[in-house]
Amino acid sequence: FPFGEKITAQIVAIKEDGFIYNFPDREEIKYKILFSDMEKIYNNWNEISKPIDLRDQEIKMGLTMKGKYPYYYRILQQLIATNANKNNPVIKEDLKNYVLVIDEINRANVSSVLGELIYALEYRNEAVESMYEVEGCKELVLPPNLYIIGTMNTADRSVGHIDYAVRRRFAFITLPPRNLKTEDGMQNFDESLYHQVNKLFDENCSPEFEKEHIRLGHSYFIDQSAENNTAGMAIRLEYEIKPILNEYIKDGMLIGEDVKEKITNLQASL
Repeated sequence: FPFGEKITAQIVAIKEDGFIYNFPDREEIKYKILFSDMEKIYNNWNEISKPIDLRDQEIKMGLTMKGKYPYYYRILQQLIATNANKNNPVIKEDLKNYVLVIDEINRANVSSVLGELIYALEYRNEAVESMYEVEGCKELVLPPNLYIIGTMNTADRSVGHIDYAVRRRFAFITLPPRNLKTEDGMQNFDESLYHQVNKLFDENCSPEFEKEHIRLGHSYFIDQSAENNTAGMAIRLEYEIKPILNEYIKDGMLIGEDVKEKITNLQASL
């Protein structure tokens, strides 16, 4: 694509969100032209007669050109000219939804790990400047069809360390422990032990903690010995459930003179 008598730009790659182009005399530097911007320009093409018009319309159209209006204009002009005599209908397909699941998201410093992605979560489909370069481009664009799910255990102390900037960009949904035998008919769920442990939290939870936030999850009470050839619930109780309950005593979550005795007397029924 010519940009004057001596300067020529070339498209070197096509990404999901735009073109990557550079100049022959400095190929190591690459730039991106977003499809979202080009669509806005195309929809207002009757108002554009020369490149400078794009600069004047940048704010009105909500573009993120950052001074690249001559290149946007030339590329779109070329595409329109190429397809002027074609009657091929434009078929617009619905975007597929993609889900990224980050398990135990609170185990790291979320603000540091996500970095510029925190801002991209708020400004969907807009370019956010990144300090890192990928294939010659430092712009980060988060598409509207990408959903991020982060899981965390509310009993972990690190939950409280998630700053408000991150919290504002996520919807929080609480999933409390459930009786999987009663609600889902799971036969290898130790319902008796589940009730024993829940009673322990009802009677011995420190008033400084909300018991709903520190109860043991229902996965602790699923007997997987038949499926995975692992130890049964009695072994799991002795080496997984009781140790963590004793840690809760040390951390002041479970209190009372009788709490240790109650933990010792817990019995598995599977």
